[in-house]
Amino acid sequence: MIPITVPQSLSKITPFVRRAEELDRIRLHHPECRVVAYYCRNYAAGIAFTIATTDDEMECLDKILAQIQPCGESICGVFTKVESYKICRHFADSKFSKADAEDRLGHADKNVAKLFYASATFYEMLTQFHTNEDEEGGGEEEEGGGEGAMKEYGNEQEEENNRRLYAKHRAVQILRAIKDGRTVSPGRYKEEDDGFLIIHELYEVAPSSSSATTTTTTTGEEGDAGDVTIETIAPHVTNATPEIQLLVRMLRVENNRYKTELQQQSQSQQSSQSLSHSQKIILTNKIEQLKELQQKTMDQFKEIHIKYRQVQKERDELRQEVNLYTGTATATSTTTTSQQQQQQQQKYYQTKSISELQTLESKLRTQLEHIISTKESKLKAQIEEEEEKNLCVICQVERKRMLLMPCRHLCACDTCGKMLKKCPLCRQDVKERINVYS
Repeated sequence: MIPITVPQSLSKITPFVRRAEELDRIRLHHPECRVVAYYCRNYAAGIAFTIATTDDEMECLDKILAQIQPCGESICGVFTKVESYKICRHFADSKFSKADAEDRLGHADKNVAKLFYASATFYEMLTQFHTNEDEEGGGEEEEGGGEGAMKEYGNEQEEENNRRLYAKHRAVQILRAIKDGRTVSPGRYKEEDDGFLIIHELYEVAPSSSSATTTTTTTGEEGDAGDVTIETIAPHVTNATPEIQLLVRMLRVENNRYKTELQQQSQSQQSSQSLSHSQKIILTNKIEQLKELQQKTMDQFKEIHIKYRQVQKERDELRQEVNLYTGTATATSTTTTSQQQQQQQQKYYQTKSISELQTLESKLRTQLEHIISTKESKLKAQIEEEEEKNLCVICQVERKRMLLMPCRHLCACDTCGKMLKKCPLCRQDVKERINVYS
C-alpha cells in the first residue's frame, strides 16, 4: 500500500499508521501481520474521526478508511473479535518479550528502544477491544464468541497498560542514556524484577547498618548474591504490604530451588568424575579392539586384491590366445575360399572353346573402355568446375588472386580487384585488398 502523509495536527495517529505500513511489508511471510495492521489502522481511524476538522485531516482519514475497507470483510469475516484480540495480543507480547529479553541481557541499543516503543503502540492499539466492550456493556454476542466473550479478558487490560507504560518509559531511558553517553543498565520487568526494585527501595530507607546496605546494593548489581539480598532484606519488610511480603517469600523459595539445583549439579559432576577412570579403561579397550579388527580387515583386503590382480592377468592371457586362434582360423578360411574360387574359374575357362574366349575378351575390353571414358569425362568436368570456381567473377579469364577486406571474399583477379570499390558478392565497401598466391 502507498504510504500516507499524516498532517502534524494528527500526530497522535502517526505511530499506528507507520506500524501498519511496516507490517504490510512483511505480511507475506507473517500472515498475522494483516490482522494487526488492520486493527492499527482501525484504531488510528477512530482517533482521527474524533479530531479531524480541516480538509487535510479529512483527506488523511479518507485514505486510511480506503485502506481499511478491502481488508475489513476478509478479516472480520474469518476471525471473531476474540480471535482477533488474541492474535493482536500475542503479537504485542512477542515484540515486548523480544525487547525485554535483549534488555535483560544488557544489549540495549536504539533498536531495542524502537522495539519497546513499537510494543507500546501495539498495546495501546489493544484498548479498542476493551473500550468497545465497556461502551456496549456486553450486549449481544457474536457468532463464535463476541462482546460477551471479551469479558474473560477484562483482567488483561491492567497488564497491557502496565506493559505499555513500562515499554514507553524504558524506551525513553535507553535513548537518554545513549544520548548522554552512559552505559545502559539492564532493565527488569514484572513479578520478580518489579519486586526487586520495590524491595530495594524499602531496604535503602529501612533502619540498617551502612555496611549491610553497601553489601546488598553491590551484590544485587554485580554479583550473583541473590541470597544476600533476600536474607538481608527480609527482616525489614515485615511492616510492608502483604504483596511485598509474599514477593519476598517467593524470592526465597526461588533461591532455595536454585541452591538445590546447584547441589545436584555438583553431585552429578562428582559422580561423573568418579566414574571417568573406569569409563576411560573401557573406552581404551574398545579402541584397541577396533584397531585390531581394522588391521585384520586391511590384511584381508590386501590378499583379496592380490588374488584379483592374478585373475585379471590370467583372463587377459586367455583372451589373447582366443584372439590368436580365431585370427588364424579366419585367415585360413579366407585363403581356402579364394583358392576354391580360383580353381572353379580355371575349370570354367578350360571347358570353353577359343572362339567363346575371344568373344568374352572383346566384351570385357569394350566394358573396360566404357568405364575408362566415363571416368575421364567425370574428371574433366570436375577440373572445369574447379577452374570456373577459381576464375574471377568479373572477367571470367584470370584466376582469383585478390582478397577483399573486411568481408574476406576471394572473388576477383589482380586487375579487377584494384578497380572494385564494393564486394561483388556481399556489396560491402572495400577498405583493403590483399594479394593471395596459391
